Amino acid sequence: MLKIILADNQAIFRAGAAKVLAVEDDFRIVAQCETAERMMVAIDSFRAAILVFSSALRPDMPKLIEQTKKLKTRLVAVIESNENAAQYLQMGISGVVYRNIGGPALVECVRKVAR
Repeated sequence: MLKIILADNQAIFRAGAAKVLAVEDDFRIVAQCETAERMMVAIDSFRAAILVFSSALRPDMPKLIEQTKKLKTRLVAVIESNENAAQYLQMGISGVVYRNIGGPALVECVRKVAR
């Protein structure tokens, strides 16, 4: 079972992503967070395999990357259309998707990052 944390300041996006990911038999949403602070607590508490987080939360990226490396949690960044995906990949983020991503593409990205 692949444990996933969803962190986004938009409740509608979190709910939609959770609905799409939860129907997969091998995925389990263990936490949903609306702030960067709650996200950091959830990372320590739930020790999920994947963190899907929004760049809009403006997390402390070096701290986030360091903490998730320790816990062997892989990262998927959800970015806005005006952001550059390459900068996130250069930081070591495993997957980057734009906010307007469709459900099947989100599932595919999470599966690829999990491998």
